[in-house]
Amino acid sequence: MGMRISTNTSAINAHRNLERTQTAEDKTMSHLSTGSRIAEAGDDAAGFSVSTSLNANIRSTQAALRNTNDGISMVQVAEGAVQTISDSLIRMRELGIQASSDTISDTERRMINREVQQTKSEIDRMVSTTEYNGKKILNGGGSWPGFDVQVGIHADEHNQLGVDRRRFNFNSDHLGLHGLDFSSKESAREHLADLDFALERVSSYRATLGALQSRFTTIASGLGTSEVNLSTANSRIKDADVASETSDLARNKILREAGTAVLAQANTQPQQALKLIG
Repeated sequence: MGMRISTNTSAINAHRNLERTQTAEDKTMSHLSTGSRIAEAGDDAAGFSVSTSLNANIRSTQAALRNTNDGISMVQVAEGAVQTISDSLIRMRELGIQASSDTISDTERRMINREVQQTKSEIDRMVSTTEYNGKKILNGGGSWPGFDVQVGIHADEHNQLGVDRRRFNFNSDHLGLHGLDFSSKESAREHLADLDFALERVSSYRATLGALQSRFTTIASGLGTSEVNLSTANSRIKDADVASETSDLARNKILREAGTAVLAQANTQPQQALKLIG
């Protein structure tokens, strides 16, 4: 091979290889510093697209899980109020049994009736004030007859859980307590059946609330599992393998140092031609 001064082929090749090594080293350092194998779309276009889609599903699943947990909270708020209503009805029936006996006087019955009426009013007050996120949840609907909870990541009906609030009406009139009066023995006995009806209805409503909460809990569990599986799939595609990247970094550092030394040696070759001139 001839000796040339104008074009140092050895130096050009050494420089090209050194640049390639430097680029690979920079990319490896980028992967390690970000913890991601796909730091930009150019690293893996197909993997980047799939990872973006998976990340969107992960974020959407997290939002659906928050919605579901909010649904559980709403049911728990309703259940707490209904528990108090149930306790009030039991107390009213207890007073009804007491008022049905001749062992107390009419004066005492009037006192009992006052407590009964106050308890009845408290039930209606609780129904009108129990709210979740500014919306009443125990008055049977009104201007807000139902609610939908987005429990999935798509827009179709299978990803929403709809609840008809008209099924949850705890007003005293709806419970059959209109005209409740314990001021006489006969009236107290007559209205015991009304209280039994109200207790049965409230128990039925509470069972529905319990089933709804159980369903929300099951949905939340499924969403949590989906989030884990989606995150695992995304990790396999996008996350950097630290062990592999560290090995590549060490190899590229050695190649860079060797390439630098070779380039320096190649740059000295044209000087040998001067000896021929002299």
